Amino acid sequence: MDVKTGEIKEFKNETELEKAMRTGDWVKLHKRPNPGCKRCHGRGYTGIDTVTKKYVLCRCVERRPVKGE
Repeated sequence: MDVKTGEIKEFKNETELEKAMRTGDWVKLHKRPNPGCKRCHGRGYTGIDTVTKKYVLCRCVERRPVKGE
């Protein structure tokens, strides 16, 4: 997901994704946005951080940390 525009893109392979993530504009989503999510309504983000001007990821696309990790 592009954190500046909110665009969700599927890359051909991991190396292309890693190259895009090095720019700092892309983040890896652990799963696709849930169309029935009450927080983001399927967009994958809940809003824009006014300080950094980047989209804030929703809980439905992030991996939840496991205790002890």
